[in-house]
Amino acid sequence: MSYAYDVTSSWTRIVRWLERNAPASARALNPPATDADIQQLNDSLGFHIPDPLETWLRLNNGSTAKESRIPIPGGFQLIPHVDSNMFPGGEVFLDSKSIINQ
Repeated sequence: MSYAYDVTSSWTRIVRWLERNAPASARALNPPATDADIQQLNDSLGFHIPDPLETWLRLNNGSTAKESRIPIPGGFQLIPHVDSNMFPGGEVFLDSKSIINQ
């Protein structure tokens, strides 16, 4: 089996679970990344992203990530929005443009 199959199979199961158990998080998922999105990401990073990441982005190009940031001494505090907080620690699924910006 390939990385693409493993990623697609795993992420499809996760999305189905979200749709049943956390519909707000499922609705926060973006549509798939386009060829142009992937090309811009590769060009901006200066290398081809790993195949598993490309496959994942082609399934859902991140989430809406409606979190907010508030300034605190020495930086910012991330305040995750309830429908984009789908990973432990308040992490979000970045889209290709957010990956470039990070």
